[in-house]
Amino acid sequence: MKRTRFFVGAALTVAFATTALFFSCSSNDELLVDDTSDRVAVKFAATEVSAQETRMENATWGVGDAIGIYMIENDESTDNVVLEGAKNIKYTADNESGDLSVASSAKTIYYPVATPPVKVDFIAYYPYKSSLADWTEYPVDLTKQKPQSNIDLLWAKADNKGAGYDKSSKKVTLQFAHKLVKLHLKVQGSTDVTLPNNLGVSINDVYTTANFDITTGELTPSNVSNITLLKTGGDADAGYDYEAILLPTDDTNEVTITFTVKSDIYTWQISTSSTATKITKLEEGKKYDYIVTLAKHAIVASGSITNWKSNKPNPVAITVD
Repeated sequence: MKRTRFFVGAALTVAFATTALFFSCSSNDELLVDDTSDRVAVKFAATEVSAQETRMENATWGVGDAIGIYMIENDESTDNVVLEGAKNIKYTADNESGDLSVASSAKTIYYPVATPPVKVDFIAYYPYKSSLADWTEYPVDLTKQKPQSNIDLLWAKADNKGAGYDKSSKKVTLQFAHKLVKLHLKVQGSTDVTLPNNLGVSINDVYTTANFDITTGELTPSNVSNITLLKTGGDADAGYDYEAILLPTDDTNEVTITFTVKSDIYTWQISTSSTATKITKLEEGKKYDYIVTLAKHAIVASGSITNWKSNKPNPVAITVD
């Protein structure tokens, strides 16, 4: 049995069904058994949870989207070890339903063959990186926001409520969580401010890079800089949509959002606005959704903070000087 040591930690629910070559099966609930040995392939199940809760761009899994999966021992006293060489195994999406299959049949994840059965857990992440010298050092860089699917960091751990899985298990469900933050602004003009098509929007003095520890699901942010928001739609009449994916932080005292209209710059100090829309921290897995109206001497903002799945802001209008 091959083992590689590392530590682990836990939680949008998306799970996957795998198909593998050279296995016999006649229903979705049957075990996938290698006909040439006693090995049983791990089967990742698909759930009915909406894809809107899982992906930043277009709210769906795209064909070819890839995740990395690790199989680890379900035993905290052993410092959690990787089993059967199942380290960073690539699984890819077959279609928008989120069903996954192993990218290479030679890399299919099998349960350990042992008596009594060895209990195992699984951890997974997205987006997949093929070369990780150290899985405690997954690099996160948000300086380039496009395409957003390349930076929408998701993480999951499946441990069967602490009981682990073994070769008699029929399905493994991966429950993914957003590890980053989504910011969405609908920017509107007013009677005295006409929005140009090339309006510039940026969030300033935020973390832009981090180290992600796949074994624990924890982020360690580093460099502070500015991020230009992506324009994702809209028009001058209804307002323009701008989005960014950000790193979590407990301190937004220095964070501002600026709007550049030709030679005029409007600044929103997000931590010192009224109580209704004050943003004192950026929380992992949250969506910050605001309607912003630019007036000649003020910024009027309304919005809400929700779990990352809401599509419409909940208006609470305030004025920011």
